[in-house]
Order: sequence, then C-alpha cells, then structure tokens
Amino acid sequence: LGLFHTALCLPILFVLDQTGAETFGHVDRQLVLFLTVNGLFGTVLSNVLWAKAIALTSPLTVNLGTSTSIPLSFLADYLNPHAHKPNLEPSYLLGTLLVLASFVYVSLLEARDQGVSP
Repeated sequence: LGLFHTALCLPILFVLDQTGAETFGHVDRQLVLFLTVNGLFGTVLSNVLWAKAIALTSPLTVNLGTSTSIPLSFLADYLNPHAHKPNLEPSYLLGTLLVLASFVYVSLLEARDQGVSP
C-alpha cells in the first residue's frame, strides 16, 4: 500500500513543487533517521504486537482493548497539568465508562470460557 501511494503521489508532489503551490526543502539525515525509527516502532511493532495479541486472545478482546486508549488518553489529558483540560460532559463520561466496562466484561467472559479464574 505504501509503495502504491508513493508511486501515485510522488508525481503530484513534483508538480506542486514546480508550480510553487508547495515548496519542498532538503531533509537532513537526522530527520530521516527519526522518521524511520518512528515508523518502525509506531507502525511495524504495534502491528506485530496487535497480531500476537489476537493469536493469544480473540479479535474482540484486542479491539476493545485498543478502544480503551480513548478513555485512557482522556484521563491522561485530565491529569496532565500542561495539557488542555478535556470537557467533562456527562455523555463523554458515560461513553468512557461503557468502553471500559465492555472491555472488563468481555475479558471476564473469555477467562470464564477458558476456565481461568479472574
């Protein structure tokens, strides 16, 4: 998919650069290294761990676990003194509780089905 996008979008970038709509500058080695490491850890490693988690549990548990990142980021923003405080609307708090409760409930059901005590 990345190769496909590169092949199709690269000519568009050259046209934008030549017309002056978007100017592109030189990218130093440190930035290329940082982007490569970020891509490897942020994309490749997370996909490998996600696939391993599916093999160890189930797709439902893994996707609900991934969904818990939303309430956890809400909590992190709320506790971080330097971040913009999130809006504490009742509907958002209810959604957060439902996501967390569904993850706990499905995890308990899977543990029961596998004969493991929680």
